[in-house]
Amino acid sequence: MWTSGRRNGYARQVTANDKAFDLLDFIVDAKEPPGLTQLVQMSALKKATVRRLLLGHMRQGFVRQDSQKRYLPGLRLLDMAAVAFDSLDLVSEAREVVEGLSDQVPGTLTFAVYADRHLHVALSLASSDPYRVAGRGLGSTGLYATAAGKAVLAFLPPPDVGWLLGPGPWTRYTPNTIGDVDSLAHDLTQVAQCGYALNNEESRLGLRCLAVPIRGHLGRPVAVISISVATSQTSVEDLRQATEPMLFAADTISARIGGPPATLRTIPLGSARDEDDGTIQTSNDQ
Repeated sequence: MWTSGRRNGYARQVTANDKAFDLLDFIVDAKEPPGLTQLVQMSALKKATVRRLLLGHMRQGFVRQDSQKRYLPGLRLLDMAAVAFDSLDLVSEAREVVEGLSDQVPGTLTFAVYADRHLHVALSLASSDPYRVAGRGLGSTGLYATAAGKAVLAFLPPPDVGWLLGPGPWTRYTPNTIGDVDSLAHDLTQVAQCGYALNNEESRLGLRCLAVPIRGHLGRPVAVISISVATSQTSVEDLRQATEPMLFAADTISARIGGPPATLRTIPLGSARDEDDGTIQTSNDQ
C-alpha cells in the first residue's frame, strides 16, 4: 500500500485525492519544473497513474506544461489563492497564538502589522510582572531603532530598505541608536541569519526588546511579534530565553497565512550595543 508522510509526519493509507494533491505539491515545491519521469520518481507512483493525475490537474487549470513538456503550477491556483487571501484576517489568525505566548515569556507582548511603510500595533498584552514597561511607540520611532523594525527590514530587499530609510542622518534616540548604514547592515545580516532582532536601549533607555517577523506567501514580512522588558529586570541573555517560543509562535502564524518559517538560526544574535555603557561592540556577538 502506497503511503505518505508529507502532510502529517507519519505513514498512512492515502486516497486518490491524496495522491493528486501530493503530486501538485511536488510541482509547486520543485526548484525547476519537473518532467513526467521526474514526477514518477518523486511520487513513487506508476507512470500511468501520474499521467492520469496530471491530465486531471491540467483540465482543472491547476497545472500547465511549458514548451519542454515540463509541468508548472497553473493560473487556477492564483485564483484560489486570491479568494483565500480575501477572506484572511491576519489579526484573528494571530490572536490565539499571541495570547498563548503570553504564558510562556515575560514582558509586554506586541503584535504589529506592517503596512504602508509603518508598523501598526494591533494587539498588546501587558506583562503580569509588577514592573511593566512602555515603549516610545512604534509609529513614532524609526524602523532602524526598534527590534520590530529591524525584524522587518532584515527580510526586505536592500533597495527597499534604502528607500524606506533614506541616506540619513537618522534620529538618535539614545547613545545606543544605530546611526549609520554600515552598522545597520551588519545588524540586519545577523537578524536574517538568526530569525530574530534585538533592541538594547536603542529606542529608549531602560528598555530592551526582542522581535520576530511573520512572513506572508511571498516571503516578505507582513507583521511582527515583539516582547519588551525593563533593563533593570532582564538581561540580554535572559531575554534570549524567549527566542524559541517567539519563533515558534511566528512560524505558526506564518504557516496559517501561507508564509515560510523563520530563517535557520545557526548563531546567537547579540546586541550591537554593550549592556553596561552603550558603546559599540566589535565582537562576534554583535
